[in-house]
Amino acid sequence: MKKKTILFPIEIKARELNSKILLSLECAKRGMRAYIGSKTAINRLYPKLDSGIFFYKSSMPLDRVKNIRKTCSHFVILDEEMGPAVPNSKNLFKMRIPKKLIPFIDRYFVLGKNHLEEVLSVTTMAKEDIAPTGWPRVDLWRPDFVSLFEGKIREIKAKYGDYVLLSSNFGVTSERMLGKWMREIDKMNIDASSKKLWKEKMINKYESFNQYCNILHKISKSNVNVKIIVRPHPADDHNGWYEKIGGLRNIEVIYQGEISPWLYASKGLLHYGCTTGVQAGIAGIPSWVYKPPTGELGNTPAFKVSEKADDIKDIFRFFEQLDKYDKSQIQAETLQKIAPSVNSINGEFASSKIAKVLSRLKSEKIYPAQFSKGDLAYLEARNVGYKGLLLKNKLIGSNEISPRSQKIPGGIETGEIKGFIEVIAAKIGLNVEEVKLRKIARNLFEIECT
Repeated sequence: MKKKTILFPIEIKARELNSKILLSLECAKRGMRAYIGSKTAINRLYPKLDSGIFFYKSSMPLDRVKNIRKTCSHFVILDEEMGPAVPNSKNLFKMRIPKKLIPFIDRYFVLGKNHLEEVLSVTTMAKEDIAPTGWPRVDLWRPDFVSLFEGKIREIKAKYGDYVLLSSNFGVTSERMLGKWMREIDKMNIDASSKKLWKEKMINKYESFNQYCNILHKISKSNVNVKIIVRPHPADDHNGWYEKIGGLRNIEVIYQGEISPWLYASKGLLHYGCTTGVQAGIAGIPSWVYKPPTGELGNTPAFKVSEKADDIKDIFRFFEQLDKYDKSQIQAETLQKIAPSVNSINGEFASSKIAKVLSRLKSEKIYPAQFSKGDLAYLEARNVGYKGLLLKNKLIGSNEISPRSQKIPGGIETGEIKGFIEVIAAKIGLNVEEVKLRKIARNLFEIECT
């Protein structure tokens, strides 16, 4: 059967997969057919289509967008990098939405009212092309969905007991990475003042990373018996964490699956302006920030919702109060503070709003995608070649994790998509028996309703 078709490339599995499944189901409810897959798989798919809506996580070079538009009727963006933890977002929007790309962007989805106003002030985009819907990812932070992680939460608690989660968003966790960032910033097509701001931001992140590592050393050596689990960011140099804090008493570095069950299983959160700070507040989990930055760098919802710690004594006080916080008070204060920045924190889900917008775009209905044996072999070869590269560089089984393996570790499997559909379908008014899931190729799946 011919249907309107949506393509959802996944860059970071832990961040994007579940929210894209939710959004795919909302699209399927409205008679559309969705494809979820790795960027490699989706890039293999779209040239075979006669139409479609390409839903991407950020902007991309103009020549690539033009190539996509040869077969896809629409190109839309929800920038996964422009969340509630991003400082100086107004200037960053200016960089991330190039003027020459604007005529090719059919819809631009943003987190809330503040971002809508910022995009309008620094670009020539028309207001009707910008949709302040909120994010499907934030839908999954609502109390309605916390129960989805109950099994994993029990498993984590049984294995690790009580702990405080330290969620990293430093992105600069080694001298290697800092040097790489400095070189990349020098190559950016931006003015000198913007380059200076970017460099200051990266230097601040690396200095803060080192401050947090020093605090972890002090905590480990103290008489305070609190376990801390460090969750590296996918963009971190994970080896930097092991080099700095590996082997410390009561401190573990763990990067497994998405962060939600690890947060919900914790007693509290330490972070440095991480998006998870907002998620913690919505869940009523106490969070603290150690030595937050001043000025523009610290002016984000992620910093505003957390208490501030200026020294180790404040951190110890945080540990002492973990069982004394009022969950409902944390939730109420968080919702009040983030309201101007984050839409759809109650009422209609952002995923529903986005699906409605997509359903109104005029895109020709097409038959389901078909892959040839050559396509299947190509994707298998890419996977085998990638594993061989890891083995050659002795990265498998070590603490050194390459950027690609951090982004989609283990690939995308049928079981994880099917399992999430089974637990979430009823939450959005779908009978799971009506949902059809088909594996097209490695890391590529089709979702529709019968």
